[in-house]
Amino acid sequence: MRADYNVCPTDPVDTVVEHDGQRDLVQMRWGLVPYWWSKPLKELRASTFKARVETVETKPFFRESLKRKRCLMPISGYYEWQDTPHGKQPWYFTARDGSPILTVAALWTNGRTRRQASVSNRAP
Repeated sequence: MRADYNVCPTDPVDTVVEHDGQRDLVQMRWGLVPYWWSKPLKELRASTFKARVETVETKPFFRESLKRKRCLMPISGYYEWQDTPHGKQPWYFTARDGSPILTVAALWTNGRTRRQASVSNRAP
C-alpha cells in the first residue's frame, strides 16, 4: 500500500477483496458506476462514492453490489462535513484506538472499464 493523504472521488484506492477464500489487495476507482449505467459518465449526477447506511439498501445504484460484492478499504481517516451558519465545517475521523489504519466497509462492481469501489457505513 502506498500512503496518499488527499484521496478524492474517481482517484485509485486500495481495497481488500475476497476471492475463493483468499483476500487480495486490489486497486479500484473510487466511485461506483453500476454495470447497467449506459449513459456517458458526465451524466452521472448521483453521489456514488459514498454508500450511506440509511439508503444503501434502497438505492438501485448500490443494490447488486450490496448483495454480492463487498470489500474493505483501509484508510487513515475520513472527513464528514457539517453545515453551519458560517459555512461547512470539516470533521476528521480516525480509529478510536489510535491505530494508523481504519478499515471501512465498501461495495464494488466491475464497471465498463475497471473495478470501482464505494465506501459504505455498513459492515461487510
